[in-house]
Amino acid sequence: MIVPMSKVIILASEFSRDEAIAALRRLGVLDVESVRSPVSEDIALLEQELGGIERALSILPTDGYQRTERPEEHASFYVGQILSLADERDALRMERDELLRQMAWYEEWGNISLRSLETLSRAGINVKLYRAPRAYLKTLPADKGVYVVGESKTEVRLALVTNDADERLDLKEETLPEKEMAAVQDRIRQIDR
Repeated sequence: MIVPMSKVIILASEFSRDEAIAALRRLGVLDVESVRSPVSEDIALLEQELGGIERALSILPTDGYQRTERPEEHASFYVGQILSLADERDALRMERDELLRQMAWYEEWGNISLRSLETLSRAGINVKLYRAPRAYLKTLPADKGVYVVGESKTEVRLALVTNDADERLDLKEETLPEKEMAAVQDRIRQIDR
């Protein structure tokens, strides 16, 4: 019995296109015809969706994965969910990296209370932190309130304590972390969970 052929359009990623065509040819169900080129807007939209699907598939683990049948109309929902979760994961990784940089600062400088520095500043006592080569200590004027708060083989960490908010050393001032040390530690623990 001869059954009339049905016309279908099969969309496949460029990665799996040849494999899909070969499988259909083995079944003897493929008659390739040129199709009318879609409008460039349609191509761009389809390429964007296909790129999203390929990105989502690359995120999913492949080992031990059992495929379950889902209605095709939900595929874009799942792709969106996967991509959204991947973006959230990437944002958390970037936030964690920044928090680790702040923790490294605290490990080097100690548990300096940002709130205490602000309170001192409001009271007219300004504390500014600097890093300098060891040789810099020889050039410090005796009349400045500069204290060595830490040191390594090659450098010293200095604190300038002054009543003059405009007084500075001829060094680059240290940038303070955005959060207190305890808050940084808590947030790292939250992200790690």
